[in-house]
Amino acid sequence: MKRIIFSIFLSLVISSHGFSNRAERVDIRHLADDLLTAYPDIHEFAEFLSKLDLDDDWDDLEEESQEREKRLKQLDSIPIATLPIGKRFTVHREMIELIEKQIIYLAFRRDHRFYNLYQKWLIELESEKPKRFDQDLQNHQLKGLEIARTMANTYEKLEPEYSQYTLIKFYVFNKNENFDFYYKKFRRSHPKSNYIPELDHLAGEYYFSEKKWDRASSLFVAALKNKSSKIRPYTAFKLAWTQLFIASAAKKKSDRDKAEKKADAAFRLSLKLMDDWSEYKPVFPLMKEASTDLAWYWGSQNVPEARVKKYFKDIDQEWATAEYYFYRGITMAQKKNAEGMEESFQKLFAFNKEAKKLPRYHLKLIELSMQLQAYDVLVESFKSMQKLLDKEGEWFDEWEDNKPLIELTRNQIPYYLRTTAINLHQQVISLSQSAQNLKSQAQQKAMMDKAQALLKVTNELYELFYNNYPDQKGFDDIAFNYGNIKYEMGDMKGALGIFSKVARMDASTHRQSAAYNGVMAAFNMVQQDKPPTLPEPGKAEKPVPLPEAQQALIQQIDFFVKNFPKADERVSSEYTAAQILYDFGHYPDAFKRFAELAISHPKTAEGENAMRTILSYHWERKEWTQVVKTANKFIIEPAVVAAGHEKFLEETLSYAKSQAAVSKK
Repeated sequence: MKRIIFSIFLSLVISSHGFSNRAERVDIRHLADDLLTAYPDIHEFAEFLSKLDLDDDWDDLEEESQEREKRLKQLDSIPIATLPIGKRFTVHREMIELIEKQIIYLAFRRDHRFYNLYQKWLIELESEKPKRFDQDLQNHQLKGLEIARTMANTYEKLEPEYSQYTLIKFYVFNKNENFDFYYKKFRRSHPKSNYIPELDHLAGEYYFSEKKWDRASSLFVAALKNKSSKIRPYTAFKLAWTQLFIASAAKKKSDRDKAEKKADAAFRLSLKLMDDWSEYKPVFPLMKEASTDLAWYWGSQNVPEARVKKYFKDIDQEWATAEYYFYRGITMAQKKNAEGMEESFQKLFAFNKEAKKLPRYHLKLIELSMQLQAYDVLVESFKSMQKLLDKEGEWFDEWEDNKPLIELTRNQIPYYLRTTAINLHQQVISLSQSAQNLKSQAQQKAMMDKAQALLKVTNELYELFYNNYPDQKGFDDIAFNYGNIKYEMGDMKGALGIFSKVARMDASTHRQSAAYNGVMAAFNMVQQDKPPTLPEPGKAEKPVPLPEAQQALIQQIDFFVKNFPKADERVSSEYTAAQILYDFGHYPDAFKRFAELAISHPKTAEGENAMRTILSYHWERKEWTQVVKTANKFIIEPAVVAAGHEKFLEETLSYAKSQAAVSKK
């Protein structure tokens, strides 16, 4: 029995369909369950693989593999030609069985490695796409074929059926074209052999892997006719998938409908056989797998839900109705029916309250919503997914100890969130630019309205990322973009807070831009506030308290100037800060800033105005001694003289001195 199921499993694993047929449900747990089905009587495999705690048990699995390798070398070193034929057969049979066990383990190891590499590739999309290949596995397949050939040629009279069956099996493992010759020969030589149904199934698997669907289908049907076969549920299950491939390749609608009906019937037959087979207690949940696949098929065909719910209730698989809603939602999305998609997922969550706690549903809804530009659904899906991550205990059990899949889910959300937000932001920019080129005002307005709607969605996505993933790669990019959107939407206070944070990130490439954008956000905060009642410039009797917005602007300017002294916007920013202080009557601080600006940048309009503002203040107050003192301070600066201000300062000094002399009299 174990060899029979093993052959089925291995042909599945080696083929391109080794993983679950629905890519979004790929799970290492699935592979382990297959392994246990393949060898239900091997307790050590069951003990380790059923737990699937790879961190703790992987070394044990590898150690057992090494023990089998050691035993194979011992057997291989035996001078087998000197042994009696009976002992030779025993040695070869033990070698074949050891090789079969090794192939199972190596296939598991290969697919486990591939799975992890593939998930990493999905996230990073930078490295080369991994390949499912293992040299050790290939070597054992070839070694097994070599021994199987020897057995078929040597023990034809001793164990003819077993020897030929083993040879056929290894031809399938190696996808050797000689398979068909030996398979037909076996059927002619042993028409009543107990191996016939298994070989029919194995032949079907071979042609399935070769994509010869009609031939595979006829062989699966032949295997099903033998009601004593212990693998009939598997055969019906594989027949269903074969018919679906036939349907997908059909050019005529009538042929496609016919094949789909056969697939429907085969799925239901598989479920019935599983339900009727009281002796069968597999570790691999074929009942669950077939129910899910049938739900997928019915969902893709939009079969009436009343029929679906009744059927799954009758076979005690009501949970599969949720899968039907899930796949119907996907089908609706493929048909560009956003309302149908949303309705299907709402029914899914209403039918199965636990479904709300499972990440894969929300991840798929995020993907579909993005494709259909159903942005309201998209935002809510991201929020729901974030809640799951915040309460990980509610969904961790879905994959139990599958740490790679859990980590993948953790990484997918910020990755999807970041790429989706950036993509939408680019669309906003593109729409805004395109609107400027339209001649019709109505068209311009329509396009700008669309851009504004997208901008709001983008803002929500950026906000989710900003608040939840401060340690993620690319956070500063998202934060900077988020600040810009806040600015565009008029939320200057929010923009200032974000820009201030980015400007203080030492590793960010946006520091200077963020610092200056913060200045502009603070400046707009000042403009948005109700203008305070101020005395005439230069005539304040005492300092007027600075409002919060003006304080924020001066603080942001000081940060910008201190950290980016060579920035082009430095001079205008410094002048703005000094002017605010001057307008509010904070003269000592204002004059200090004006003086520094006049001396450091005398050639600029801001530098000249700063100098004249200080002199004018004292001039208007007839503080001639202070005018003389200030003018002398400037005229001794070479840069001020070189900027062409010497004549003005000399004239100012001359007049101020004369007035000072008059005042003393």
